[in-house]
Amino acid sequence: METIVRKNRLGTRPAGGVLGLAALIVTLVITMLTPGIARAAAPTVPNSIRIMPLGDSITWGVGSSTSSSYRASLWQRLAAGGIGADYVGSQSSGSVPDPANEGHNGWTIAQVAGGVNGWLAASTPDVILLHIGTNDVKTAAGAVGATGRLSALIDQIRSAAPSATVFVAEIVGSPDSAINSRAAQFDAAVPGIVAAKNSAKVRLVDQFHALTSADFSDSLHPNDGGYVKMAATWYSAMSPVLAKGGLLGTALLADRCLDVGAGATNGTPVQLWNCHGGGAQRWTRQGEALHVYGLCLEVPGDQTANGTRVRLWSCNGNPNQRWQLRSDGTIYNAWSVKCIDDPFAATALGTKLIIWDCKTSTNQVWVSR
Repeated sequence: METIVRKNRLGTRPAGGVLGLAALIVTLVITMLTPGIARAAAPTVPNSIRIMPLGDSITWGVGSSTSSSYRASLWQRLAAGGIGADYVGSQSSGSVPDPANEGHNGWTIAQVAGGVNGWLAASTPDVILLHIGTNDVKTAAGAVGATGRLSALIDQIRSAAPSATVFVAEIVGSPDSAINSRAAQFDAAVPGIVAAKNSAKVRLVDQFHALTSADFSDSLHPNDGGYVKMAATWYSAMSPVLAKGGLLGTALLADRCLDVGAGATNGTPVQLWNCHGGGAQRWTRQGEALHVYGLCLEVPGDQTANGTRVRLWSCNGNPNQRWQLRSDGTIYNAWSVKCIDDPFAATALGTKLIIWDCKTSTNQVWVSR
């Protein structure tokens, strides 16, 4: 096989591994499937959360004077809150720093279900903003069975992107009384659908009550003011979740988590410790970086040998700080072509974590707590 050589701020070295499609993402749920080594491309916006706005023409921006939908105002709110947004999707619309989205004009829930697996595989989002059902409820016939189709779509998304957090909207209403009545009926079922998923990765967002009849440009689409209100509602639901971070635990033992101890500084090693939910165990995913206490998880310098300890360091975006949380449960670093490993499957408190050749054993499988 031909040797590939890369240059970056860490220097030049041969890059091993098998090129493949990374089934990455997350915010921080990881499940076990068959593993495979893959090399990730750099994120579009460094240290940002990959957000897929998913839906129909409301997501695309019909009714907005700039076709920006809620996405422009949401971008500004996220930036002001210290959360970088990297919008992802196959569509492009609006006067937004990043116009990518997955809004499809006129599409129903079933049509979105037909394309969503491919979009998720191509874009690997950390967060999905799902606002869909308007084109189902605009007619009485289309509204029949719509809530069942929404539930099935959520299951489909969770299966295709198990690490992504899905924010499910109660869709906006309408100035048209008949459409509004059907939307209200549809939305009344959404909280129960979300609750039945029994997952912290599926969140409810009430967009129905966010708008009034004055916030629409026609019978279906918000106007600029309505989209600003939608952005505020998305942000209120998202910001506590994205800022909170999550626990990562070993699959070997239910009460052991990745931990950095008290007073973390540059060079602090990452260890196993009892899961307690404190700041030393709250990992935040931004782009391909894993943050805790404002520092990033990294492989030291250009050390790529099996057994090298992972540590915290000031975030710099270098390849040794880029991690893929893969669907097989491994945490993979493409620079070293290795995975985070619990040496000898230890469960003792204070066990220091290392990198090692990726494999299927449970001492390389990490799950959310």
